[in-house]
Amino acid sequence: SSFSGDSIRIAGPTRVVARATSAGTWSGPADVVFVPDVPVSLRVTEVMYHPLPAVGESPYSADDFEFLEIENIGTSTVSLLGVRLTAGVIFNFTSGQVTELAPGERVVVVENLAAFASRYETSEMKVAGQYAGKLENAGELIRLEDGRGTLIQEFFYLERWYPETDGDGPSLHIVNSSLPVNTWGQASSWTSSVDFDGSPGAAEPSDPAGWQVPGDINQDAILDVSDAVSLLLHLFS
Repeated sequence: SSFSGDSIRIAGPTRVVARATSAGTWSGPADVVFVPDVPVSLRVTEVMYHPLPAVGESPYSADDFEFLEIENIGTSTVSLLGVRLTAGVIFNFTSGQVTELAPGERVVVVENLAAFASRYETSEMKVAGQYAGKLENAGELIRLEDGRGTLIQEFFYLERWYPETDGDGPSLHIVNSSLPVNTWGQASSWTSSVDFDGSPGAAEPSDPAGWQVPGDINQDAILDVSDAVSLLLHLFS
């Protein structure tokens, strides 16, 4: 269709795909996202940067099971139009499978969709798609931007924070997603996940007191030799 006259008012984040014609010849499509000038309440809350390898015969390498989880920490629904991961791994949510997040909802982006689905139950999970690149095991800068190119969040994780997250099963999981965004680059803001393979798309389980003891694999609220035994049994099962 064609348009001339008054300007078009856009009420919220909007993706516009348009083409123009001249003398019967059409231009290529222009794909543009318009977003309001307001802060976006998204945070990276889980990083699986060095997963366990697959058990038995598998076409997938350990890296294929990587993922990032992002949560809406605000009190209203957030559109993902224009939101992008621009460092560490590359992903544009505009072309992803999830367009918005309600308050408290989480979305996952992954290294390999087929590998991820072979390890995790995805039927009730919001999976936006497959990113480009991979997460470095030693540490990586992660950057999240909105549709204006404005920084939402940027932090650097390090494997030495919690060595058990470096290939032994657990993921890095944020302790409290409501903390100031500038604390994400601190080891004390993170912990190793309670569950082996992490908890993508879901809240992190905790012990009865509400706090997880890092490395407490068998969930008895005590860090002792039984946790090392549980880890070895899992790795060699």
